[in-house]
Amino acid sequence: MSISQNVLKMDSLIREHFEDGFNGNVLYARNDSILYNGSFGVLNYATNQPLNDSSIFELGSNAKQITAVATVQLIEKGLLNFDTKVDEIIEGFPYSGITVENLLRHQSGLPSYMKLMRKKKVWDRNQIAGNHDVLNALIECSPKLKFEPGSRFKYSNTGYVMLVLIIEKVSGLSFNEYLSKHIFEPADMKHSAVIRRRYHPVDIENNTEGYVLNKKSKQYEIMNKNPKYWCSYLDGVVGDGSISSTALDMLKWNSALKHNRLLTPVYTELLFTPDSVSSNYGLGFFIDSGDGERNFYHQGTWAGYQTWTYDRRETNEYIVVLSNNNYLKTREILRIVLHNL
Repeated sequence: MSISQNVLKMDSLIREHFEDGFNGNVLYARNDSILYNGSFGVLNYATNQPLNDSSIFELGSNAKQITAVATVQLIEKGLLNFDTKVDEIIEGFPYSGITVENLLRHQSGLPSYMKLMRKKKVWDRNQIAGNHDVLNALIECSPKLKFEPGSRFKYSNTGYVMLVLIIEKVSGLSFNEYLSKHIFEPADMKHSAVIRRRYHPVDIENNTEGYVLNKKSKQYEIMNKNPKYWCSYLDGVVGDGSISSTALDMLKWNSALKHNRLLTPVYTELLFTPDSVSSNYGLGFFIDSGDGERNFYHQGTWAGYQTWTYDRRETNEYIVVLSNNNYLKTREILRIVLHNL
C-alpha cells in the first residue's frame, strides 16, 4: 500500500473517532515533512470556531520533556549538576538526599502535591496555588517520602514542580521567560508559552478551551469553572504541565532536539537514555524499545486536554495527538497512526 493510500485509510479511521466525539488535532511527519495534518472540531464550543493547525492546546504532562530540557541546558552550561542536592538550591526544602537527577528521572520519592493540596487544612481551594505554595505546603506538612531517593521509579508531578523552582533560582528568570529565550525562540516555536488559563487569563488568537462532557446534561462544559476541580485551584502550578503549544510547534520542538539546536549531541542523547532504576524513562521522556527500535513518547492530561507525542527516532517519524474535550481514546488514535504509516 502506498503512502497516500495509508494516509487516506488513516484519515478515515480518525474520522470515525471524530464521529465518536474526538475533538482535536492529529499530525504525522516523516523526515520533518508533514504527511498528515488533520483538525477535527472546534476550539471553543461557545463560538464554534473551528480548529486549525495553529490552534493552541494545553500539553499536560507533555510539558515535562520541555522542563527536562530546560534543566539539562543549565547543567550543560555548568550552572547545575545532575548530582546537585535540591535542598542546596531551594531554601527550606524539607528533604535531604534528593538530587536534580532524581527529580528528572522520577526517583525522588516525593509525595503527590495534588493529594496534599486537596486537603482543606493545607490549601483553600477557592485560591489558586503556584509552585511556591506547593513548596510551602511541603515545608509546613513535611509528609514522609515514599521511598529512599534513587532507589525506585515512581512517576512524580511534584518533582517537576520543584525543577521549575530550581530553573528560576539558577537562571534568575521566570519559567516563562526562560523557556521563551532558551527553548521557544531557538526552536522557532512562535505559538508556545506557559499559559495558566485561570490564574492569569490571556487573550490569544487560536487559544483553545478545555472541555469535559457533563454526563447529566450531555453537554460539554469548561472544566475550570468549579473550584472542586484540581485544575482550577492548581492552575498556577507549572513545570509538570501548564505549557501550551500547537501540533506544528511540537514538530519544530522535535526537529530542534533531533538536530541538537537546544543541546549538544551528548546531552541530547542523555534525554533518551534510561538507567538501571528508571529502565523505561530517560529525562522527561518515556522509552519504548519494542521491536528493536528506540521510540520516545509522553502522554498528558489536564483540564479537559488529552495529548500524546511519539517519536520513532529510528525511522525519523513523529506523531502528535491533541484533544481539548477530554477524549479518552486518544491512545487509540495514536495507534491508528502507528499502524497505518
